Amino acid sequence: MDKNKIKKFAINARKSLRDTTEVQLANLGITDEKINEELSISTKDKKYYVDDNESNALTGKQIGWRKDFIS
Repeated sequence: MDKNKIKKFAINARKSLRDTTEVQLANLGITDEKINEELSISTKDKKYYVDDNESNALTGKQIGWRKDFIS
């Protein structure tokens, strides 16, 4: 068993997980610098925290997840 390959795999897996998590948090309006406030275009059923496009709207369970995460 090559321990160096296992070590490289673990390092790459950690980096990948970290990058993926940062992207998902950014879609929720959460970055290293700040937590974005709800945008004025939000409705009761769709909440916007990132002003990129329509696909970044949070709906249903996602709204609850964000509330739980930032509280």
